[in-house]
Amino acid sequence: MTRGLRLALVLGVFAAVLIGVGLAVGGPETEIEGAYFNRSVGSDDVAFAQKRPGLLSPSDGNLWLGAGVASAVAAVGAAAVSRRPGSG
Repeated sequence: MTRGLRLALVLGVFAAVLIGVGLAVGGPETEIEGAYFNRSVGSDDVAFAQKRPGLLSPSDGNLWLGAGVASAVAAVGAAAVSRRPGSG
């Protein structure tokens, strides 16, 4: 097994783990703000804004899913490059 295929295998396993974590964590807790949904008349906007996770919050499963998909793409790329003729 060449070094490139070993790298592709490791990246593939890493991608599977990240995607599994992303599915286990789930999506972000989004709420619809409006008079007829979650917000009462006269409630504070700041309290509502603090319920949302940050952009890179580990509690957001989409972050883990994105990292898993990027690792899967890297694994496919590493496997494709290592299978080229003359890549030793």
